[in-house]
Amino acid sequence: MSQFEDPLIIMAPKRKQESDTSLSRKRLKMVSENMTTLTPPSLKGLDDTLNASCAMFINKTKKEFRRYVIE
Repeated sequence: MSQFEDPLIIMAPKRKQESDTSLSRKRLKMVSENMTTLTPPSLKGLDDTLNASCAMFINKTKKEFRRYVIE
């Protein structure tokens, strides 16, 4: 053992190496599963509500803008 090697690293049990992509896929799958299980039902309709209110706001702003430009 040379003076630069850490004894803890040498004594640590070797784990099976997994590729980065398979690990990130597993993490992504775990996160997405957690997101679906942790999202309360009241929040699931929130996206649709937000999209609808944003669309209404954009349309209202367009109408007001046109009115100011025309006048």
